[in-house]
Amino acid sequence: MTKETSIFQVPAEVSKVQSMSNRSIRLQIDTQENITDEEIAKLFAFFEKVGWFTFLPEERKIDAADVLTTPEWKPEFPEEKSPSSRMRGVIYRIWESRGKSGDFNDYYKKQMDKLCEALKEQIN
Repeated sequence: MTKETSIFQVPAEVSKVQSMSNRSIRLQIDTQENITDEEIAKLFAFFEKVGWFTFLPEERKIDAADVLTTPEWKPEFPEEKSPSSRMRGVIYRIWESRGKSGDFNDYYKKQMDKLCEALKEQIN
């Protein structure tokens, strides 16, 4: 995998930060007005892609040289979803088939707690 030497940049702000059950963080990033059609297309092309998030809370742009030392990301499960992603997808489908009642993240946590308790009972 070759390193990208150009960096996609648009003016934006971090508008929401949420902790997730797997010790990851969900960020909501809101771009500023008047981004170009090309920038919008690039953002949509990034959907469900993994990369490095870099944020500089200043008025200057980030130079490619600033991030060329970023380590290459190596997926734990290349070419497939991780087991936890597969489990989340299955739980989502169950929630969806039952009418999407309530918040999915609450439903997911409750189902994972039930699964963990069932697995703990198998110890001993």
